[in-house]
Amino acid sequence: MKNKPKIFNPTDPVEVKFVATIYNILTKGFDMTSIYRCGNCDNILHASTTNRPKVCSNCGTEIDWSGSYTMIIKECPQCHVQYDNLKNFCLNCVPPSKLQPIEIDIPKK
Repeated sequence: MKNKPKIFNPTDPVEVKFVATIYNILTKGFDMTSIYRCGNCDNILHASTTNRPKVCSNCGTEIDWSGSYTMIIKECPQCHVQYDNLKNFCLNCVPPSKLQPIEIDIPKK
C-alpha cells in the first residue's frame, strides 16, 4: 500500500521533536520545500527532483510521489509522442495505436 507524503510544517507544535533534524538539514543547505513526512509514520523524508526515496527508511512504506513531483500522461508505444490524459489513440500512427499511461517528472519552476 502506498501513502502520500505530508508537507512538513516546522511551526506545528506537534513537530517540535523534529527541530534538531531541521537544524541539521538547514546547516547542510537543504531547502525546506524538499522536506516531507511519511504518510504512515511521520518520519522525515528529504526529497529533491533528482533523489526521491521510494520507501520510508523508518517503516518501509512505499511513498506515492504522484502529484507532488510526478504526473501521469499518455504516450504512443510506437512513435513515443506524448499526449494529455484525455486522448486514447495516437493521432500520428496508422493503424491507430492505443496510448499507454506513463509517469513523468513535473518540471521544476
